[in-house]
Amino acid sequence: MKVLIFIITFCTVLFSAYAQEKVMMALAVNADPEHISSGWLLHIDKANGVQMTYHQPFVCKGIYQSEDDDTATKGNGFISAMHDDCIECFINEDQVKLAPKAGDLCYFMVEGLSSRTDVFYKLARFAISFLSVTDTVLFDAKDNRGEWDTGNISRLLQAFTNDIHFTAGEMLKQNDSQQQIIEGGDFSGKPLFTAMQQVKANDILNFLKYVWARPAKYAGHNWKISEVFATWMVSGTPAMTGEIN
Repeated sequence: MKVLIFIITFCTVLFSAYAQEKVMMALAVNADPEHISSGWLLHIDKANGVQMTYHQPFVCKGIYQSEDDDTATKGNGFISAMHDDCIECFINEDQVKLAPKAGDLCYFMVEGLSSRTDVFYKLARFAISFLSVTDTVLFDAKDNRGEWDTGNISRLLQAFTNDIHFTAGEMLKQNDSQQQIIEGGDFSGKPLFTAMQQVKANDILNFLKYVWARPAKYAGHNWKISEVFATWMVSGTPAMTGEIN
């Protein structure tokens, strides 16, 4: 009997160790939803490397524009059909709180990747992408939800750092009126664009962790890294406390 109990306990622990953690994944509504008599039909792009199942539930939320109410829940639904090029989702009429629209996010619980503990995985799962000052894509959430080379972290941080340095240099050349003295935080007392030229990869990482700690305001957008990073600097570089999970 003791042997049986040991085997059951061992198998339970082993299964728990290998079981993948459920994580949240936000996928954008890619076209204007169709309103039918029984509810709303939404279409989202398939996420590479993410296992989705028929009738899987989701919550639809808006994305931030100018105020917190923008991210309110639109309704609760489920996957109604799976096609080669997209996934069809449905929200019953009695589950709709606000009319959904293109660009809204459908939040699903999916199997997470145990190999991905980096902050970029967290950002990708909330559809947060970053562009250069010239609109070149530096980090595309759609392409970074799956397995990847850990060397990407240092390459991305360097690309972000280079763009911030370049942007600051261009602003200084123009003697831009947006120059201001930073009050508080890691760069307190320094002129904004001068401080931006001194930014290091670890500063970028601190900012990205801050974004992850409050993803609702950033989810579903393509942000110019130099602009949002500068905003964070003049806000006193607020930091996330604790670890990224």
